[in-house]
Amino acid sequence: MARKLQIKRGRKANMPALAEGELGFATDEKKVYIGTGSENVPVSATTKADVGLGNVDNTSDANKPVSTAMQTALNGKANKLTYVKATLTAANWNKTTKTYSFESTYPHAQYDIEVAYAKTCTTEQLDAWNGAMLAGDIESNVVTALGDVPTADIPIIVEVVRK
Repeated sequence: MARKLQIKRGRKANMPALAEGELGFATDEKKVYIGTGSENVPVSATTKADVGLGNVDNTSDANKPVSTAMQTALNGKANKLTYVKATLTAANWNKTTKTYSFESTYPHAQYDIEVAYAKTCTTEQLDAWNGAMLAGDIESNVVTALGDVPTADIPIIVEVVRK
């Protein structure tokens, strides 16, 4: 058995007081009202404030603030890049394997490094650098001389990235 639901309709100004639970539709406002017996209350869509989100807006993600705690946590995750002045000392080369290790200072498990000669190199030091033909290794922080092991101390810049 079907039931028919009746809704009073008309202009808001002409709408009578609706009985409790009775529906009405204001054709001029395109709004639905529900009666309480003493007044007509508009039935409205749920707003942000109705559900405790009154302070929410449509700010783009790029403009949303990040809490101090969140930023601290993110900073701890970022790889930290630093540049260090150092010297490839002739005495610290392993003459047998033709290698120079940075592992004691920058263990590969914790750091990645890149090595470049410093702009303070003399001609003799630059010749030693070029003659060494240094090669790196992605599995350790050790450089290998593919050419001659340098006999001069060479000023270098070490790019250090903490993992």
